[in-house]
Amino acid sequence: MTPQFAAEPRDLGLPARFWRGQDVVTLALLASLALHIALGLAILWQRQLTIAPPEQESVPVDLVTPEEYEAETRPAAPATPPGSPAESGLAGMVHATAMLSAAALASPKSAQARAVLPHLAGDERAVQICNLEAMEQVKAWKPTFDPERIVAYASSEVSVTANAVRTDGAAFLSGGEWYRLRYACGLSNEKVVSFDFQVGDTIPHDEWDAHHLPTAD
Repeated sequence: MTPQFAAEPRDLGLPARFWRGQDVVTLALLASLALHIALGLAILWQRQLTIAPPEQESVPVDLVTPEEYEAETRPAAPATPPGSPAESGLAGMVHATAMLSAAALASPKSAQARAVLPHLAGDERAVQICNLEAMEQVKAWKPTFDPERIVAYASSEVSVTANAVRTDGAAFLSGGEWYRLRYACGLSNEKVVSFDFQVGDTIPHDEWDAHHLPTAD
């Protein structure tokens, strides 16, 4: 029997080796990697085509004149505290922002005044109510004043109507001195509803008698 010898392996060359088992797995992995890279590039290219940059919102711009800008940026005037007269009245007079005579009459210190007022004539009662308002307003305007009494007709006649009392020649006593005073007092149902006043200088002592001003006690 003729002996059989194993065939001597032939040099299959580089292409043949790639078809061996281990080389097949390597080739499959390389092919899969190449496919994934191609898919990734395709997705990025597609996004660049479909994603548009966000639109910028337009901001409305209002054009204003210099006068309008100044009016909008001007600081607001401070509010006048209740009961504090404002320096803006009739012909430079102080204008009261709150009436004070009603509260003064309600005070226990005004018991005598409340008892006397009903017995006065209409015009005289109006004058006395406005005099009381004047005393309270002068003190609120400048606390250094502490009016003790008022003479409405010191140097001129008093104008009295159904709803107003006005005098340009009144005087009030404070700290032992008489001061010139003028006021315009608005009334409704014997209650003061508006008040404007102006305090003048001191009245010389030698004029007190001429103005019917009693000597201070």
